Amino acid sequence: MPSLVPGRFRVPLQFGNNCQTTKSRIRFTRVPLRRTVSLDSDGKQIEGTTVDLSFDGMLVQSYLIFPAGTRVTSKLELQPGSAPVHFEARVVRTVGTDHMGLQFNKLGAMESTRLQEFLLPLILSAA
Repeated sequence: MPSLVPGRFRVPLQFGNNCQTTKSRIRFTRVPLRRTVSLDSDGKQIEGTTVDLSFDGMLVQSYLIFPAGTRVTSKLELQPGSAPVHFEARVVRTVGTDHMGLQFNKLGAMESTRLQEFLLPLILSAA
């Protein structure tokens, strides 16, 4: 069962046992976006706020974080009042004591389509 990491100091960009910069890991355009996200791992639940979102992951800010390597189920509300997007993800890095980077693992066809339809106009408008 994963443990929560309240207030522990971490190396700013930690990827499991390897420390690398995010630049080498970014494959998709990140969109700065503040949305509520719920994360659950083995019955432990965390509420957080997205910092940015891409087609394959997101950076989440929360008062508690899961350690790198933790698998989570997530619920993200893309638009206020809309049905949330449900997906599985893995914590791939932690940043400080209150941020964690998640990479989507299992995103169903409907969730993937909704995410693409939501993000594409934001990416194009920023270009």
